[in-house]
Amino acid sequence: PNLTDPIWLYGSSEATIAYGINNAGDVVGRTYLVPGHPTGFVYLDGQMLILGDDVFNNSELREINDSGLAVGYGNVGQSQHALLWSYSSASSGLVDLNTLLPENSGWTLISAADINELGQITGQGIFEGQSMAYRLDPIPEPSTWALLGLGGLLYLLFHRKLKR
Repeated sequence: PNLTDPIWLYGSSEATIAYGINNAGDVVGRTYLVPGHPTGFVYLDGQMLILGDDVFNNSELREINDSGLAVGYGNVGQSQHALLWSYSSASSGLVDLNTLLPENSGWTLISAADINELGQITGQGIFEGQSMAYRLDPIPEPSTWALLGLGGLLYLLFHRKLKR
């Protein structure tokens, strides 16, 4: 295939590593531009957003989907946690995926490697002391269930009228 000239994500002698790209050209990865530790970044609309904050340090984003949701990992204190980034989410856009699990699930998610267009996330975690791969599936919001229920009810009513 023919390639264009590379886009210069940031001019620095420090290392910046890109890991993931979506169909809109948004890029995620890790940069060493913050003195003292590496941090995750998102290159979005021609701007590099550096995602270090007070909660996560040593973060890295590995993949971004076409909805603009990105996944990776970061340290909370001395412990590594899987994380999710969204331009609209709180905490500088970074959310610890462990906070989205049901209480007492037995899981500690330590990294997130990929996210698809359905919002399913894969990565590595610890389940009851054993290192394991995982897949997270998003749960529809209550409003989605209500719409599905209403649609099903309307279908049944319409179907019943056709039989008469």
